[in-house]
Amino acid sequence: MSRPLFTASIAHDLMPMPRLTHGRRSARDNRYFANRNELAWMMMGERAGGAIKEEVSVTAIIYFSHKRRVDIDNAIKTVFDAMVYGGVLEDDHLVHHVEARLYRGADKGMVRVIVRTLEGVVETAVQRDDLHPCSFP
Repeated sequence: MSRPLFTASIAHDLMPMPRLTHGRRSARDNRYFANRNELAWMMMGERAGGAIKEEVSVTAIIYFSHKRRVDIDNAIKTVFDAMVYGGVLEDDHLVHHVEARLYRGADKGMVRVIVRTLEGVVETAVQRDDLHPCSFP
């Protein structure tokens, strides 16, 4: 497994990306952008150097302090948006592999993110035969 390019454990109660609506922003949209910007600033403080400009694998573990239903894909979108907005990643299209875990009802909200080069992750998966081309229909 390759050495991480970026690692962060940030105490933050994440707000998942809201549904897209056409027209004016709602109050929920404004709360989302404020929440994303706050997370981005915290990530910016964890990153030394410029934005990552190569294909990467991202592992994200998200702890929510509430037990409300949350879609994991919306939570991941928020993390990716914060990483781009905070200058950790040049663009979220560079993420080619994702591992995510979501926990609800934690004592406090927290986001843990590990970004690695794609090479080590894909090589490990191929060794386990998870990504063997013959396994696809």
